[in-house]
Amino acid sequence: MGCFAPPRHHVQYFYALLPFLVMTPLIGLSYFDPRRGAVKLAAAAMVLFSLPSLVTMAQIAWAVPRRDWGAVETHRLGLQVRDLAGTGKVLTLGPIVPLEGGLDIYPAFATGPFAWRSAHVVPAVERRKAGIVSPFDLDALLANDPPHAILLEEWDVRDNKPLEAYARAHGYEAHPLSFGTLWRAPAAP
Repeated sequence: MGCFAPPRHHVQYFYALLPFLVMTPLIGLSYFDPRRGAVKLAAAAMVLFSLPSLVTMAQIAWAVPRRDWGAVETHRLGLQVRDLAGTGKVLTLGPIVPLEGGLDIYPAFATGPFAWRSAHVVPAVERRKAGIVSPFDLDALLANDPPHAILLEEWDVRDNKPLEAYARAHGYEAHPLSFGTLWRAPAAP
């Protein structure tokens, strides 16, 4: 059920079932005659079953240069954002990049776009209690604590529109990045 419940299916959803599909019959067989070693057979099958995955992971780790690993690339992008944004809070729906650069984010956006996308269906009183921000609440949130920078990643254009509108309305300067746009706060007079 868990594989077919999501609206979009991905191959990796089905991998979680494979160990159970292999182990269940083997463990079940062990109850017929434990002296025959079905438990040992199940353990051996599990090791053999896991071996191709371990070998594949090892091949990928050695074949792909470390600088191209996703985590290393994300850290590099975070440092790039920090160099451009300086210090202060960053408003973004993709918090991992500024966090990797050692920057602060708004706690309401720590989950990325998920709470933001569904905030419109939560009553305003409940949103305030839960710390959820909707596009209707954005100006109030930022009135006393404006962001030093606003990071808009290109993968989420629709959800970023209110953030971009805020940046434009408050005179932030756009700086294109390889994965989106960083809007920097206007310089203090």
